[in-house]
Amino acid sequence: MHDQGWVERVGRAIDFLEDHFREPVEIAEVARRAGFSRWHFLRIFQAAVGYGPGEYLRCRRLARAAGELLSTDRRLIDIALDHGYESQEAFTRAFQRQYDVTPASFRRKGIPDSRFRPFDPRLETRVSMTVPGSPIERWHEPFRLVGMGVSARKRAGEHLSAIPALWDRWLGERLWHHIPGSMENGTTYGVCRERAGGSDIDYLIGLRVEVGAPTPNGLRAMSLEGSRYAVFRAEGELPGSIQGLAVSVYFNWLPQWGERNPSRPDFEVYDRRLLAANPPVTELWVPLVD
Repeated sequence: MHDQGWVERVGRAIDFLEDHFREPVEIAEVARRAGFSRWHFLRIFQAAVGYGPGEYLRCRRLARAAGELLSTDRRLIDIALDHGYESQEAFTRAFQRQYDVTPASFRRKGIPDSRFRPFDPRLETRVSMTVPGSPIERWHEPFRLVGMGVSARKRAGEHLSAIPALWDRWLGERLWHHIPGSMENGTTYGVCRERAGGSDIDYLIGLRVEVGAPTPNGLRAMSLEGSRYAVFRAEGELPGSIQGLAVSVYFNWLPQWGERNPSRPDFEVYDRRLLAANPPVTELWVPLVD
């Protein structure tokens, strides 16, 4: 079954990260060993594990270092170098950000910490697979969005924390009330567009607006070309519903039935229940080759 296939392949990726935690690791190499493209791997890993692969590796290195602090009397500098840090100072800063205490204080307290144990998607997963039926094929005319945006580096994994933080701001600050010319009564779009070279992304959460509508200060605009799309639908609590749908679409459906157009971005559409803090109907629009 396909579900078992992606679970096993993510498990192989985690095995590789655990076996090479002392070494510099290239995400593209991990993706290759798991049998994914880098693009698919980042999305599937994040949905299944709850962290991007770089963040997972960082947390696991610090967790292993924490274990050594409690079980050995090795010098801090030796533990730091052995876990991929260039200096004791860099290790101390990273450790304190993670555990709210310095490594020396952590060792003195002698309290075991169970956070960030190894994760095995073959035994547990943080996303329920949503198996899509046949998608609806639609043409979407060119349109313009206005809303809140963020730019982030994919290589550093910044997008994996920047995008959820942007959603928190969008829902918390309720700026949609201040967007002039909105057209669809609260329907919210999320668009992820790769920049040239594929190492950076621009992500925008916004409303569809009328032609010529102004962009208020502090907000961003994004225009999308008309295109043919495969449209998938899910219902349920976020982010689980959209994560499960995305994993299934990108891993199961696209390789068999569709050819994604890489020159145009995917986008998510959430009905107005999202803005009322209720589980929305979510659509994932995947651009197809014309």
